[in-house]
Amino acid sequence: MKHLLIIQFLMSSTPGLMAQVSPAEELWQALTRMDVVLVMKDRTELVGTLASAEGENAIIVKVDGMVEMVKKSEVAELRGVPATEGAGHDGMILYLKKLKQAEAQRLNIDRRFGMYLGFGPGIIGMDVEKEKFHSYLSIPLIIPLMSDFSAAAVSAGMGGTYKVGKRNIWSFDIFGHVNLMYSEWFGDDEPDEETGEPIDQEEERSMVCSVGAGVGFHLTTLKGLIVSFKLPVLGVSFGKEIGEASESVGAYYLSSAISMPAIVFGYRFGGKKDREQN
Repeated sequence: MKHLLIIQFLMSSTPGLMAQVSPAEELWQALTRMDVVLVMKDRTELVGTLASAEGENAIIVKVDGMVEMVKKSEVAELRGVPATEGAGHDGMILYLKKLKQAEAQRLNIDRRFGMYLGFGPGIIGMDVEKEKFHSYLSIPLIIPLMSDFSAAAVSAGMGGTYKVGKRNIWSFDIFGHVNLMYSEWFGDDEPDEETGEPIDQEEERSMVCSVGAGVGFHLTTLKGLIVSFKLPVLGVSFGKEIGEASESVGAYYLSSAISMPAIVFGYRFGGKKDREQN
């Protein structure tokens, strides 16, 4: 036991040396049948139980039962899995869990720009996320196409986003947003009082601007897939067609239903740092 402790102390006190020189044969033998972490020369990690370390190869039994053989010469660092209060292989399971959490967090931080399609009136849009900042821009396509481009809407918002859960793939969003609705139409042709012929009505236009606050959740998987949910909370609207307060609030929810990305699916592209590391 004292011999093993001395070896582990030397490992932890000389990390630079261990990254360049393969572990000594005595260390392989001392850690046989123990849960270990093999740091390969390409800096990837292999975690499992060291079943055998005879000769030039080592045999690792991973937590899923798969057996893998590696060449000792390809291993840059060999260390034991940190001990835990549990029994059996609890330490190895906990180590793998933390390793996955760290990897998930790194990938999510680097994925900043996303594009998506949503339910409702054919929503398309994009969003940008950087650390705790989140913003979006969405446009419904069906409304312009069905109205021969005489009506349109757009929604834009920005605010904060906060990671939730142990794997850091879900985020809670709180944001302020602006919705715009535009429409144009011709009034009904009315007959002339003298001739009875219909009178062409002038074209009328309406623009409604809504401001408010909303909340939502969005999921970004390790491969960059996006699932997002957003809901309007409270807001008001302004425009020449808006009169009473109830109309103002009603127009806000209507514009949100039309233009906000309530439920969307998309893809978030990896950042420069993520691509370089991969």
